[in-house]
Amino acid sequence: MDGCYGAKPNGNGAKPNGYGAKPNGNGAKPNGNGAKPNGNGAKPNGNGAKPNGNGAKPNGYGAKPNGYGAKPNGYGAKPNGYGAKPNGYGAKPNGNGAKPNGYGAKPNGYGAKPNGYGAKPNGYGAKPNGNGAKPNGYGAKPNGYELKPNGYELKPIYISMLLCG
Repeated sequence: MDGCYGAKPNGNGAKPNGYGAKPNGNGAKPNGNGAKPNGNGAKPNGNGAKPNGNGAKPNGYGAKPNGYGAKPNGYGAKPNGYGAKPNGYGAKPNGNGAKPNGYGAKPNGYGAKPNGYGAKPNGYGAKPNGNGAKPNGYGAKPNGYELKPNGYELKPIYISMLLCG
């Protein structure tokens, strides 16, 4: 039977050190693929496992805490995470695209309100005082460029100058 497949030791699908066997085998434990510890998708320190694994907790990708897309201090998590709250990117407060003081958020965010870009008030393309918005916006009314009243194309004084010479 020497050298037969499916035999032991060290045979395919056999143990020890065989495929799908233990220890140190593929899909086995320890240190095997999909096994524990230190295995792929296993714990600890494994992919998608805990702790310190990818998509695991703590300090794992997409996990908590301090994980990517996790909480706290994780990417896309809360707090202080990317796309999370607070102080996260796209989160609140002080996050990118979040509120307050976030990018594209409110208040004081980009594209948000107030004082945001493309938002209200005082935002770009927003109201009031926004670009392309009302009031006091670019291309908006009132006091906007290209508009009335007090715009750079429709001001009554310009019409009278054209008519009266």
